[in-house]
Amino acid sequence: MQSNTFFGGSNPFNSSNSVVTSLDLESADDLFAASWIQSSQVSGFDMSKQTVAPADFQAAATQEGANSRVITAVSYNAGQVVYLSYGWQSDTSTIYETQVATASLETAATVAANLAAQGYIVTAIGGSDLSDSFLLVGTRVQGDTMPRPFAIASEIAGTSAYTVLMQPGYAMVDVLQDAQGNLTFLGER
Repeated sequence: MQSNTFFGGSNPFNSSNSVVTSLDLESADDLFAASWIQSSQVSGFDMSKQTVAPADFQAAATQEGANSRVITAVSYNAGQVVYLSYGWQSDTSTIYETQVATASLETAATVAANLAAQGYIVTAIGGSDLSDSFLLVGTRVQGDTMPRPFAIASEIAGTSAYTVLMQPGYAMVDVLQDAQGNLTFLGER
């Protein structure tokens, strides 16, 4: 990426009432994509952007959790891992356990389901379609190992997988798209 201007100035990335939930950096094409949620009230979130070598990502994620921070977005960029984490200014004492896992497009749903079965909330998924390498970040409050309900739904003719997940109250974790354009939705409660 030629510029990091989207991390500066007056925008949702520097606002204490916004949390970036997804980030995709495509430096070869000088493009990025992001999504975020924003409250109309001041919420007290504190964002940090970090870049680490892939081999150092688990240690960095562990440190973030020990410092009461949750990783909400992750992406590869020029061979490095870029991630965003958030702390909540009114709670600096909760310790989070963080687990980083890698997956291919084919195994991402199973890896996410395994994290949920261990009590982790999948808080970030990112990677690269070009190298078929994805990073998944699971976060849980220290000691909370209760399995999380997890669902996988695929688009089938006449059935909306999105509706199948949303009606029983699953939060959308990710949407995976294969080379043929088929969509698989991942949800967690």
